[in-house]
Amino acid sequence: MPYRIKSKFHPNEKLCSPKCKLTYKRERNREKRPKTYTKGWDTIKYCKRCGNKIIFDKTKPKNVELRRKYCSSKCRERYISKKFRENNPQRVSRIKKKSYYKHHKQRLIEAKEHKYKRRYGGEKEISKLDEEFIRKRDNHRCVYCHVVEDEDHKLTNDHIIPIRNKEKVHIALLSPENLVTCCFVCNRKKQNLNVDDFFKTKYCIDKVINWNTVNPIIKELIKKQKEQKKLS
Repeated sequence: MPYRIKSKFHPNEKLCSPKCKLTYKRERNREKRPKTYTKGWDTIKYCKRCGNKIIFDKTKPKNVELRRKYCSSKCRERYISKKFRENNPQRVSRIKKKSYYKHHKQRLIEAKEHKYKRRYGGEKEISKLDEEFIRKRDNHRCVYCHVVEDEDHKLTNDHIIPIRNKEKVHIALLSPENLVTCCFVCNRKKQNLNVDDFFKTKYCIDKVINWNTVNPIIKELIKKQKEQKKLS
């Protein structure tokens, strides 16, 4: 008699052949699968990570698309990586240490170049008198976004001509002619860009930072720099 496997078969009982094992596994997996959705493409689902509404792709099969839990593959990867970090903190610390020691030599070389370019103008650090003069000149505000210093916003010194500029510089980089008060966020976004390139970034476009909204002190300083360049 041929052997027939029932849907509710006890796993401890022995099977007659490997074919029977395969058929048993297939039927067991079918029972575990979720049932087909009675609703159609009108079902509303939200992403497990960001909470945005999931937009279904109608070119793909319905049963596959309606099981989705995330709005995109990026959200899925970030959610999984977050859970991995929470569940495996020791393993994450080992990975970070390995990556740090791999790029350690390259960081030392970059740091030496950075120090050399700071000393190119003949000054090691900004004096306190110069820093006070720059703050008073700019009315203790960020030159780009006009933010006042608070607990959330800290003011720093920004270089109009960046330090890592490869061209020869005709002005001392750490002099008040090249320095401007700037908030921490704007200084981070500017990095090693010139003023014209900085205004083309997404950050400036979103916050409406351009030549018309900026403090006119920048224009005056850039004019002086161009005049000195012509004389030299």
